[in-house]
Amino acid sequence: MQWGVAETLAIRNNTFPALSHTVLAFDGIDAATGKPLGGVFTPCQILNNVFQSGAYGIKGTGQGSGLPSLAWWSNGRYAMNGNVIEREATIPWPVGQTLLPPGGLAAVLDPVTFKHPDPNVGY
Repeated sequence: MQWGVAETLAIRNNTFPALSHTVLAFDGIDAATGKPLGGVFTPCQILNNVFQSGAYGIKGTGQGSGLPSLAWWSNGRYAMNGNVIEREATIPWPVGQTLLPPGGLAAVLDPVTFKHPDPNVGY
């Protein structure tokens, strides 16, 4: 069975206007090694998306929400930039994000299409 992503998990130019729990979740730690199952970390590119963080944002087993999980589960190989994130909780994010307060995303998205006014972010 294959675990993790050998190349790069790319999440680019998406709009997720109604997440309530988690943007991205990682799970499956090998108890013997303390590493992801199969020993494969998941390099990530998370670029120019629009989303609510939900209660946990990016969460991986054994790590804190947001940046700690992203950094550990990608083994430090991540690019996260240009995202518009409505914060639901105090989650640390990498620099380079636009952070909105709770409820702030609805005010900037088109109420019908959910399109962000910046054509470079979201779908």
